[in-house]
Amino acid sequence: MKILLFEPFLIKGENLGGDAKKLVQLAEDLEKQGHSYEIITENVGPMSSWQNYHIIKSIFKYKKGDYTGDVILSSGTPFWGALTGLVRKKLGIPAIFYLTHINYPKSNFYNVLKLNFFNIIYPSKNFFRNIDNTLFEVFHAVFDGLKTKKFFLKKLNYVDKVIASCEYLKNYIKPVYNKKVQICYPGIKEIPEKDLPENKLDDEVKFLYFGALDLRRGPLKIINIARKLKSSKFKILAWPEYFPATKDLIKRIIKRYQIRNVELLGYCDDFPGEFAKVNFVLLPYLYTNYMPPLVLLEAMSMRRPIITTDVGANSEFITDQESGFIIDTKNTNKQSQQIQKIIKNNNTEKLTRIADRAAEIVKDKCDWQKFSNNFKYEIEKIVSTK
Repeated sequence: MKILLFEPFLIKGENLGGDAKKLVQLAEDLEKQGHSYEIITENVGPMSSWQNYHIIKSIFKYKKGDYTGDVILSSGTPFWGALTGLVRKKLGIPAIFYLTHINYPKSNFYNVLKLNFFNIIYPSKNFFRNIDNTLFEVFHAVFDGLKTKKFFLKKLNYVDKVIASCEYLKNYIKPVYNKKVQICYPGIKEIPEKDLPENKLDDEVKFLYFGALDLRRGPLKIINIARKLKSSKFKILAWPEYFPATKDLIKRIIKRYQIRNVELLGYCDDFPGEFAKVNFVLLPYLYTNYMPPLVLLEAMSMRRPIITTDVGANSEFITDQESGFIIDTKNTNKQSQQIQKIIKNNNTEKLTRIADRAAEIVKDKCDWQKFSNNFKYEIEKIVSTK
């Protein structure tokens, strides 16, 4: 059996996105069992509007026989699911789509895509002469104003199977998706007991923000909270190639206001080691459009106490005072007061109990073997009935 990976965040086999990484690891697991996989995404660089534009443009060239395989496997937003369905039609191979995100409203990606793609290609009527109507409809929707929710969600019906990464996303697509949606939480590989850090409260409490510097994920909230909690230390580990402008903005704010308790670092491969150095993982999301962030799940598996907001699918994993701590979504003063209260009302014993409960939840819901077996079953089922 051969799997074709159609992924937006892969460059020459190198993972750039968390959900893409899960599918590559899954394909590698199946490869050890005698199967094979091939990445069919044509990519040009780090995640960007130009990268997506390049990939989507290449879809126009796909035709039956270009790639030989038994099943297409992909993940991402309904927009990417729609494209996966179109690739399925062009290649004539069944497709499974892992829904991990929903489209951000008014995303810059669409504006750039609209300007670059249609200014260059749309005026050329000859270009569309042999394009199937469905593919044309997708780009026409982008060109005409992006009523993305219903339009792209309906296009998910072109794939043979949609698997949602959480209940939140399942409920989101339910009104317009015609088939049964299965939930499969992302697989997290268990950390050996010997590598798990001890939970304790230091005199100088340390917080870690880890992830992309997307403003919707609240990196500037870290700065504002740090200015109010001057006796604590804050570390920001970021993917600078994703949002360099936000990184520069944070640097300027730190310098201008002489904020000495915030350390801004680039991407770090040793995030387990970084988790071990802090007392809390602080994720003050304003909005999240996807499955529980992998950094949240990985921190839970590392038994690090989580402080986050009740947005997206976070509540499927974090119950306040039981498996983590929930703070206000927007008000910085309130957030700071809540964090101070968390520090004051908790000791090492309480934090250990909460962190242990968080690890149990992740182990139960996100067991890697369960994740792998679920996808293997669905892949083999769809291949056997094609």
